[in-house]
Amino acid sequence: SAEQKPAILSVKTGGAPATDEDKTNLIFLTEFAQTMDRDQFMNYDDQAMDAALTEAQAVLEDRTATKGQICDAENALMQVLLGLRIIPE
Repeated sequence: SAEQKPAILSVKTGGAPATDEDKTNLIFLTEFAQTMDRDQFMNYDDQAMDAALTEAQAVLEDRTATKGQICDAENALMQVLLGLRIIPE
């Protein structure tokens, strides 16, 4: 049997039209990234986060965004978030 991939990576990129429901994860990730305390992380990269958030916002505002574009924006934001390291106490 094939190994199960994480849900965020299992969406096939492509030109399929997206619905507002398809943007649910991207909305969550964007809101989370915008409200997190940047000072808690030793390697917070303003440029990388701003670029990922800008891409995510553009996709969220694009009524013609495809599922592939949504997945790409989710993955870009996840890459930045997963790379963060909390400052030890």
